[in-house]
Amino acid sequence: MVFTISYTINWIIINITNVKLISAINLNLFSFWISLIITAVVLLLEDGQIMLHVRMSLSSRSNKIIISCVALVIGAIILIFVYMTINFNQIAFEEWSHISLLRIAFFLATFSVALYAPAYILHKTLLRKFKWSIIEKVVFYPVLSAMILVLLEVIGAIVKIDILCGAFFVGLLGGAAIVFLNEHHCTSNRLSLQCVSVNLKEALALTVAVGFNLFIFYSAVGGENVFLRGDMWGEAQAVAFLIKYGLKSYLASPVQNYPPFFRLFWSASLKLLPFPYLNGLLIFAFFNHLFSVLSFYMLARMLFKDSRAALLSVILWTTLSGFSWVYLMRNPPLGLLSGNKLLEYVTGISNKFGVTSGAISSPIYADDHALTRLWSLGLSFVSIAALLKGYLSKNIKSLTEGLLIFSVGFIQILLGHVYEDLLLGIALFALLILTKEDIDKYFMKIILLVTTVLSGISVIITILFYGVNIFLILIATLPVLAILAKIVLKTFTALYKSQSLRNVLIRILERTRTLIPYLALYLYGLMWIALWLHSPHIKINWPIITVWYYPAFDFGFIGLLSVFVLIFIGHKKEKMQHGLIFVISIFVLLLFLLVLLNYVNYNFLYVTTPYPIYPVLFFPLLALIAGGGFSTFKLEKRKRIQFIASVILIAILLSFGSLNQILSASYWRTNNGWWLNHPLNPTSEDYQLINFLYAQRPTMPYEFVATFYDWYNPSSYVVYPSGMTLLSRPLMEIFSFTNDSREIYLLTHVLPITYILVPNEGQLPSNESYVANAIRNIDPIFSNNKYKLFSVSQLNLSKTNLLPSSKDFLTVESMYFEGSITLSDNLTTRSFNNVNGEVYPLGDGKVSIKIS
Repeated sequence: MVFTISYTINWIIINITNVKLISAINLNLFSFWISLIITAVVLLLEDGQIMLHVRMSLSSRSNKIIISCVALVIGAIILIFVYMTINFNQIAFEEWSHISLLRIAFFLATFSVALYAPAYILHKTLLRKFKWSIIEKVVFYPVLSAMILVLLEVIGAIVKIDILCGAFFVGLLGGAAIVFLNEHHCTSNRLSLQCVSVNLKEALALTVAVGFNLFIFYSAVGGENVFLRGDMWGEAQAVAFLIKYGLKSYLASPVQNYPPFFRLFWSASLKLLPFPYLNGLLIFAFFNHLFSVLSFYMLARMLFKDSRAALLSVILWTTLSGFSWVYLMRNPPLGLLSGNKLLEYVTGISNKFGVTSGAISSPIYADDHALTRLWSLGLSFVSIAALLKGYLSKNIKSLTEGLLIFSVGFIQILLGHVYEDLLLGIALFALLILTKEDIDKYFMKIILLVTTVLSGISVIITILFYGVNIFLILIATLPVLAILAKIVLKTFTALYKSQSLRNVLIRILERTRTLIPYLALYLYGLMWIALWLHSPHIKINWPIITVWYYPAFDFGFIGLLSVFVLIFIGHKKEKMQHGLIFVISIFVLLLFLLVLLNYVNYNFLYVTTPYPIYPVLFFPLLALIAGGGFSTFKLEKRKRIQFIASVILIAILLSFGSLNQILSASYWRTNNGWWLNHPLNPTSEDYQLINFLYAQRPTMPYEFVATFYDWYNPSSYVVYPSGMTLLSRPLMEIFSFTNDSREIYLLTHVLPITYILVPNEGQLPSNESYVANAIRNIDPIFSNNKYKLFSVSQLNLSKTNLLPSSKDFLTVESMYFEGSITLSDNLTTRSFNNVNGEVYPLGDGKVSIKIS
């Protein structure tokens, strides 16, 4: 009954909101998954449990069967691995329709080995004292394996040893098998009977939450034609670069300016496996969705000590989104939209209501967010959960375990996507402030030592990769700053014999628990009034400053639900749960940091855009607040009318709250290229070109491909997944329009330009340019119906002695011009005729142009 009611309500809402007019995904499946989620929520809110008890007897015969099965599986994996390594060439991408299910299943098996075997071996050998549950192993192991694989890559680059991937994988699998068999032998002698209990309600809820998350992402990245979306192109280029050219070339390359850790982890994992790296990278993106959901579930369960509250938090975080669908009702499209019309319409919504809460980048994480941001968020969840477990246990062994995972996660985030480290630093500070004062001195000394070393290493890493950036250095020192703040407050309390800050905060919170939620509701209402008054002029898009009333819209349905949940909690007589107080404290501290950042940006110095912090980092906190309070509601079937009314209310809330997912998935499914509203619509010709370039042996530490179009054009950026990159726009224009081959020689002498890519059909930019004339008289080294590729070595270039032996350009302090000039920044173009002017550098790649 619940499923039927939910499906009906969801389908009615989809029709009345006009969402179906811009949908590019299967709405029947969408309604099916939402109905399952609503059913799972209702089951969780009902009293009672549905338990499944499984008893397993471990006799000597069963032990032999297990050992035999493990040996057979390992032998089969090794044989198939060798067969695929010999018979399948390492290419960049293979169309999914050409890959058998058996190959995909084998890749998933070997992929799991690469992700879990290194950490499993480490855990069962050097870290045997650490006792982890199944869910902890599922999320802790990939974090440790990532560090191990990256360290091996770094060591290999330093000592100049190329690790034989096939031999390493076989050794890894064999080592894991030996450790497993030894562990199984030891435990089988102690245990003869095991009982496993599974709560079927919780298992269903977690499965549905993961399933919905993967369904939305699968729909967004192309369904059965899964391929790169948005900034995934840049991530793919970096991974291919590391596979082909190595870490040293990455650090030396002028175009690789992004922290390398995540990319190095992906490349190290994918190098081990006989599978097209792009297909593997896309599967990595799916794994990141799974990993983030499981790590968030573990964190929520650690906070609330209640699986129901944890699962509700997970469902709210993965399902609810923003209010952009309101635009569909106020400005409905005239008919069914597709292609560029759909992209323009959704872009208009996001320009109006913001990219994050709008329809482009909602909690779907479809472009590079699925790789970089989602993995970083998962690391932050894991690190905070490990810290909570270790700190609250008051046990030295558990503390060591927690600080190890916390430190590993902190460094990985710092070298991958630094802004999630804010959550870790703030969480540590909140934990120290809110816990009781009677902490063992030795306990605190360990924390101080670890955080000091961690902050010291982090500062060195920050300066090496980011330069002297005060904001990022402050993030790097957050762990030790949190400890120092705790020590200062404790000293202040002892000197003045005053109450601890923890007691003061908790007392204030308890006395104002009814007032604060209503104050939050009042401010929330003011925000909506301000939004309504300014609605004709609002254009949020990518805001460089967070206006005070933006959160009402940006926080979406999770924010709305959180406000009412806080009011409900405020009226309860029971004490507020410590986990909920902890989450609210992090939220308030993060909000204070956001206000401070905007104040500094606006009044003093623009430090950084608030986008990496706001609102993405607030979403999981709001979900925890809403889930923790929402779990206190009880549904009783015996009160039939009340039960049906509650089901209808939940169905309406989740149906409306999830509509943004349709907009976002439809946008990314249609915008299947790199840049916004520049779809590629990839075909086999594009895949052929990518594979050909990827297969070429490197001749330089890094290589450029010269094209006649800039990198916003799909015919140009298609080279990126090969590991190569494009020239900057001024150099492209020199290459395309110069009539003197010596200028081409000049460019190739300074930059490793290896290939020239032109469209197979169509007019070349200049019939009089040297390159255009030269390639008409030579045969391409690669061609298909869409592209022609030439080698620069095929050109007969006249040499010039203009360049010194150091290969540096001649430098000038300023340039003067007279005549006409056209200025363009890819958004606007301005032309000036019959003018005089001067061009001089400002630094950081910027120039100033004076025109008179």
